[in-house]
Amino acid sequence: MAYLVKPVDTPQLVPAIRAALARAGDIHGLEATERQLQQALNSEREISIAIGITMVQYRLDRKAAFELLRKTARSQGRKLAVLAAEVIGASETLNLGA
Repeated sequence: MAYLVKPVDTPQLVPAIRAALARAGDIHGLEATERQLQQALNSEREISIAIGITMVQYRLDRKAAFELLRKTARSQGRKLAVLAAEVIGASETLNLGA
């Protein structure tokens, strides 16, 4: 996170440690943000796939398929991403048996 030049100047020690701790905190925050963004991207991908499956299954256009999934999730009190993952899992299970 930082370095000190020898011989170490004691008054420089505290600011260097503070700077290193602040930088470590920034890196930790960025890593958390990256995980959240990746999770959001994965959810959006799964929702798009579930919309496609619903379009084919019920012969709907994209908007109608999305609305069907959204209404189903709402009526069951669940998140759309969770429902989408289940739709994908069910589709994969059915396709394995075919």
